[in-house]
Amino acid sequence: MPIRHDDPRPPFLQLADELRTAIAEGELTAGERLPSTRDLAETYGIATMTVQSAVRVLRDEGLVVAHQGRGTFVQDDAQALAAQAVGHDGTGPGSIAAELRSIRHALKALDGRLSALEQRGE
Repeated sequence: MPIRHDDPRPPFLQLADELRTAIAEGELTAGERLPSTRDLAETYGIATMTVQSAVRVLRDEGLVVAHQGRGTFVQDDAQALAAQAVGHDGTGPGSIAAELRSIRHALKALDGRLSALEQRGE
């Protein structure tokens, strides 16, 4: 998923959320090496410093560990931690955030429909 410019979250948090979800869903598994900073920057169309900030967030959360010269790897217990963080267990803050995104999307769609109806009535 590309970085969205209409998302109120900074790009590094969007990327951290993407990677956290990939870990929670098992797309990135324990012991697996994350793509390089350069590869992530190219994939998401962001600066390498932005990628480094996102990885720092995940490292601070205990989801990944960096080894100098070898890369950044998913921690052994990261999937359970990430699942809780993104709300896959229904209790984490991610479930609330996902629900808010859904509500915002629905409101935006309703606003568009209302605008169309108002234009017809003019």
